[in-house]
Amino acid sequence: SVCGAVFLEVSTGELAVGSALPDPHYSCWHELWREALTTRAWFQQREAVRQRLLSFNRSEDLARTMQGGVKAHTPDLRYNFGVTSLNAVSRSDAEWQELGWIAQNFREALHSTTELVRRELQPLLQAEVAALPQQEGAALQHAASRDSLAEKLRLGRGEHWSGSRLRHSVYPVNGSCTEHTDYGVLTFQQSTASGLEAHLFGEWRPLCVPPGCAVAFAGDMLELLTNGRVPALRHRVSLQRGTDSAASGGGVAAGPWCGQDAVRQSHILFLQPDKSSVVAPLAVYRRNDGSDRRPVRYGDWHTLKSSLAFSH
Repeated sequence: SVCGAVFLEVSTGELAVGSALPDPHYSCWHELWREALTTRAWFQQREAVRQRLLSFNRSEDLARTMQGGVKAHTPDLRYNFGVTSLNAVSRSDAEWQELGWIAQNFREALHSTTELVRRELQPLLQAEVAALPQQEGAALQHAASRDSLAEKLRLGRGEHWSGSRLRHSVYPVNGSCTEHTDYGVLTFQQSTASGLEAHLFGEWRPLCVPPGCAVAFAGDMLELLTNGRVPALRHRVSLQRGTDSAASGGGVAAGPWCGQDAVRQSHILFLQPDKSSVVAPLAVYRRNDGSDRRPVRYGDWHTLKSSLAFSH
């Protein structure tokens, strides 16, 4: 996709490609959100929250990842529940207790999305092998590196996608998420309402997801793998019709919104490599003229962008 986004048909929980996306459990998340706002002490006594398996905040300013640290930190107007891959995969159901459905949802979604990516990248990875004998010096050494994301995917082992995250965002009236690109390889999003916009062909356009579909879009690491051929999707969420406040990145000071209800929920899986994985352009996309994108270690990239988004 030259736009960096595609729609995936979901029919009774099945992606068109044959992998299942689990139910987002919107009603359960809504109840948990109301609890976190109105009876915070009760919410914080939940075992998964006490053990920090599930986070809850509204301190993220994603516009800073585009504009840099010179921008004053102003949180986006939404609430975020968050789960790391480590906490979903490695921690026991006993630790999650009554919120075990969250971890199970993450595990199922992660399996489906990694299978989808593996199938889609396989032809390119085979081309990577064919190109290896023609490469020299540092490029060859990197392609064969045990930390190379492409090599780990080609071999079918070593990549655990441990940088992946599950996020469930809840937007109140006039909520917003400032413009940004996502950090990882792919983002899979299901939502209850419109509001998602993408910067395409020089202007902001609504991404109108067809009924029964999820949207998948490219992150920074897919742009790097394809040497810029598939750009990371620059996107935002704006529920403030008739204004451009989301584009400016200058959010509006807001109270706790306890008297408001959710008008939009988005259920998002960020498919992100292991921190140690080195991401570089695949051989089929390299130009070898000095203009190729430089490799990055994913953990370094994630730290850079998240420090901007959450720093005060």
